[in-house]
Amino acid sequence: MTVELAQQLVRIPSFSRDHAAQRRVQDVCVDFVRSRVTADALTVRRSAGDDAPWTLLSVGEGGVLFACHTDTVPVGEGWSFDPHSGELKDGRLFGRGSVDMKGGLAAGIDALIYAAERGLATSVLLTSDEEIGGFGAEAWAAQGSLNPRLVIIPEATDNTYSRGHRGADWLTVTATGRSAHGSTPQAGVNAIRLLSTAVISLLDDAPINHDPYLGPDTINLGTITGGTAPNMVPDSASMVLDCRTVAGGDDLVAWLEGLHPAISVERTLIRPALHARDTAGLLQGFEDVGPATYFTDGALLQDAVGEAPIVIWGPGEPDQMHTVGESLLLSSYDAAVKNYCSVVERAALGR
Repeated sequence: MTVELAQQLVRIPSFSRDHAAQRRVQDVCVDFVRSRVTADALTVRRSAGDDAPWTLLSVGEGGVLFACHTDTVPVGEGWSFDPHSGELKDGRLFGRGSVDMKGGLAAGIDALIYAAERGLATSVLLTSDEEIGGFGAEAWAAQGSLNPRLVIIPEATDNTYSRGHRGADWLTVTATGRSAHGSTPQAGVNAIRLLSTAVISLLDDAPINHDPYLGPDTINLGTITGGTAPNMVPDSASMVLDCRTVAGGDDLVAWLEGLHPAISVERTLIRPALHARDTAGLLQGFEDVGPATYFTDGALLQDAVGEAPIVIWGPGEPDQMHTVGESLLLSSYDAAVKNYCSVVERAALGR
């Protein structure tokens, strides 16, 4: 196996929301597999529309399912080389998406081809817009299902694995006050001060759930907005909380709404946690490093894959994700392909 496909994919800019580009990535993967697997061995299914495109490639039924997103984050500034060069240099593949996650995607395709050559069952699900909410995975899960023995999300974990991660609830918390002239603040209700005293000062007392594998909920106050001019009492102020939850955010929303009659809460993003399942010996000999800190498509696939364990397990150093100068260590890629082929055999042969 080589990194040929990974190079091709890095050379295709496929940012989130660019559905045509993400579809092109998916089509390149299909063409790559078709050039190496006999037509009668391969099944290809595609989403009907392009709002949240997905493609499913399968050889046989069951086995391992690799779930791979085809979008990347934006490039940003500060690169010293073409971010879509796909250059191989000093034992690394360079470019946006090389680590997150076109390298892992290509390794999953390599495992699919390996399985097809040996008559073993394996599938690869190509999704879209993972970086902005997992909408491609959500679209597939809404209309499809599989019964694999194991699901692999090939995010960059340096070839250790995680069995879960917390979910995400983004909450816009708004305080409503009453405007007045800044010279007579007593005539109004200062929404910024209300937000601060009624909510922000109490965040350390918020209800926190715990999970034996995932750990506790976390709350990050990410942004605050409010006020129009220094000489006006602000009549509205808002903040956005990024809440990473193990059992959903219902308890937290109820708590926030009960703090003050002038406080309202809007949930702008709701994503479930990926709860750890027993890997039944399929990953014996590999290292479980505990929960991932970020969100993945895996949480959105839980109800569509039966009781299959879902693991986050892929090539690349995690600190390369979303960075300027992103690059994938080729030895990590090679190790991932070897690991994947080994687990494909274990899953297919019932070991």
